[in-house]
Amino acid sequence: MKKVNELIKLPEVKTIFNLFNNNQGIYLVGGCIRDALSGKDVTDIDFAVDIDPEEVIKILTNNNIKFYDIGINYGTVTAVIDSKNYEITSLREDIETDGRHAKVKYTSDIKADSLRRDFTINAIYANRDGELFDFHNGIEDIENRKLKFIGSAIDRVKEDYLRILRYFRFYADFSNFEIDANLKKVFKEGSKNFSKISKERIWTELKKIINQNNSFKSLSMMNEANILIEISKDISFIKDYLKISYIENKINKPIDYLLKFSILLESSEYNANNFIEQFPISNEEAENLRTFINLDLSIKSYLSIKESRAKLYRLGIEKFQNFVILNWIKDSNQKNDLNWHTLYEVAKNFEQPKFSFGANDIIRMGIKEGPLVGKILSELEEWWIDSDFIDDEYSIFERLKAICLSYK
Repeated sequence: MKKVNELIKLPEVKTIFNLFNNNQGIYLVGGCIRDALSGKDVTDIDFAVDIDPEEVIKILTNNNIKFYDIGINYGTVTAVIDSKNYEITSLREDIETDGRHAKVKYTSDIKADSLRRDFTINAIYANRDGELFDFHNGIEDIENRKLKFIGSAIDRVKEDYLRILRYFRFYADFSNFEIDANLKKVFKEGSKNFSKISKERIWTELKKIINQNNSFKSLSMMNEANILIEISKDISFIKDYLKISYIENKINKPIDYLLKFSILLESSEYNANNFIEQFPISNEEAENLRTFINLDLSIKSYLSIKESRAKLYRLGIEKFQNFVILNWIKDSNQKNDLNWHTLYEVAKNFEQPKFSFGANDIIRMGIKEGPLVGKILSELEEWWIDSDFIDDEYSIFERLKAICLSYK
C-alpha cells in the first residue's frame, strides 16, 4: 500500500486526477498498481475514467494539455505531461471479439470494465484517495505469486490470442507455480491462431519475454507448449539458453536481448535471415542480430592479457564483452567459467590506446599520396597492436621507416 500511496502523490498523477471533478470517476489501473503492490519500479502509469474519450479530449484541451488520440477507437487518449505519456482509457465492456480486436461500449461500471481485462493482477484499481478496488482477488494473487486469468482462461485467450504471450511475459516475475496440463492445452490450441495477430505485436511481446531477468523460465514453458514453433519455425529452445541466467548473475548485468535471441536462433545465419524477413524488426536490430550470429570464435577463455587487449582495441569494449558472453554460453566446460568472467572484467578497465601516426607522417617519408599510404598505415598500426601498443615514438618511427623502405 505504501508504494500505491506514493504513486498517487506524484505531481503528474495529481495533475491528471485534478483535471476531473469529484463526480467523474478516475482510477489508476493495471501495471502501475500491480508493480507498486509487488514492490517493483513503476514505469508506465495508466488511468481509467467513467466518461467517453471525447469528453476526455475536451478536458485536456480546456487545460492546454497536449494529447494523442491515435487509440480513440479503443477508448484511449494519451496525455503528455513533461514529455511523458499517460494513457487515459474510458471504462469499457466488450460486445464482440475476434481473437485480437474487440467492439466495445462505454460504461461507468469499473467491475464491468475489470471483466474484460486479462489477469487478476492487472485488474486492480485505485482512486484519488488511495482506495483499492479488487474484484478478482488480484492482491492475494500478487502476494501468493499466482498468475491467473480472470474467469475462464479459454474465453480470455479466444478474446485476444496475444494474451498467451502476455501470460509468459508475466509468468517469470509473478508466478511460483507450474502451468497445469489444461492451461498448456489452452495455450497450445490458441497459439495456432497467431496468424490473427500482427507480426509487430508478436515481436514486441517476444522481446519483452526475452528481456526478463529469468527468461529461461518462461521460454522453457513456452517450448513445452509448442508456442515458440508457432511464432517461427526458426526459433529453437536449446540447453545453451539455461546458462544465460547464470552468466547474468555472474556479471551482475542483463545480457542484450538480441544476443539472447541469437541463441534461440541456434546462432544460425540462415535462421536469422528467415526471421528478419518474416518479422518487422528494425534495421539496427537486424544488424546487431547478424553481428551476434557471426560469432568471433577466436576469442578463447585462455586469451592472454596482451591478446585480450588487441581484441578489445579491434572490437571495442561492448562488442568484445558480447563475444565473450556468446563464447562463454557455448563453452560446456565449467572449469573455464572463471577465465571467461576474468576476460569480461578485464574489458571494464580497458582504456583505448591512441594511435598517433597518420597519413601525413607517411607522405613525409617520401611515399606518394594514394592507396599505398593507407596500406602502410594499416601495416604500421597492426605492428603497433601486436607490440601491445608500444608507447615509444622512436620505435614506432623506426618501424615506419622499415615498412616504407620495403615498398621503395
